[in-house]
Amino acid sequence: MEKALILICAGLLISILSFALGVTAGVSTSYEYFTETLVPILSMLGNWVAGLGALGAVLVALWLAEKQKLDDSENLKVNFGFVIISGQKGHLLSVRVVSNGKRPSTVSGVSISSPDASTSIFIANYHHLSSQIPISLGYGAQANFILTYNFENEIASYINKWCTGSANKLELIVFSSLKNYTIKIDKELIENFQKLAEKQKQASLESR
Repeated sequence: MEKALILICAGLLISILSFALGVTAGVSTSYEYFTETLVPILSMLGNWVAGLGALGAVLVALWLAEKQKLDDSENLKVNFGFVIISGQKGHLLSVRVVSNGKRPSTVSGVSISSPDASTSIFIANYHHLSSQIPISLGYGAQANFILTYNFENEIASYINKWCTGSANKLELIVFSSLKNYTIKIDKELIENFQKLAEKQKQASLESR
């Protein structure tokens, strides 16, 4: 809305300046010069100003329509990281999803993938304290999909088998009723998965 107001104010300012310029020119010139030279020029300028005003109005209308469309659509905010649950041992990976769009969203799945891999890990099993999938989330509602103990070992195996040993491009994908949400995994988590993958690879070489 602020952008729209700025564009409208700019159009009004241009119109006022153009009017002031025309009045000043009319007062300070002779009748013949004014009618034969300035009138055509000012007329042309008026057409340009009118055209720019119409273009501005169209752009503002399109911007407002797109903003309304985005406001009325579903939207999910996704976070991925370790959590500690009271009464449970160790730490667990958890995907926290918050619905902040006006339309409800139905979360149908979570996966971990990489652009360099030909497949991804579709997460099928969750901790018993996890939110259930599928789940419908209205505005402001949230779900916590808690992964099973030591799921990071599965991620490390995926890195070694499908990602040429590199965790750098790992992504988390949350599937909803209307679209998929892909987020880059936090650098600290990436480093953690990378170290675990290298440790697994080294242990595999030593066992041969």
